[in-house]
Amino acid sequence: MAEEHLPVKEALLVMTRAKSGSLSVVNARGKLTGVFTDGDFRRHMAGDEGLLSRPLKSVMTRHPICIREDALAAEALKIFDERNIDDLIVVNASREPVGLVDSQDLPKLKIM
Repeated sequence: MAEEHLPVKEALLVMTRAKSGSLSVVNARGKLTGVFTDGDFRRHMAGDEGLLSRPLKSVMTRHPICIREDALAAEALKIFDERNIDDLIVVNASREPVGLVDSQDLPKLKIM
């Protein structure tokens, strides 16, 4: 998780340390405002020489696809199938990120 004003370079370091392909982006109140993914980085990289110093909020995907923390695994499977995404942000009732489900996690749980 990172604040929306964090520079892209710092966000990439956070993602690398976490061995993650995405990062939940929050505002100062801790509310989810977006997601920053490896794909977002690649899409902006070719056309923006100053990308690494830009704030996340300028390159993130706004309104990310989320799932509530009380949702069933079957709901996550349906979202992964319908939306063709790799990571699904888990949020509480206040829309604060509380976790992340990676599409590769579900086969390990033997639910698919």
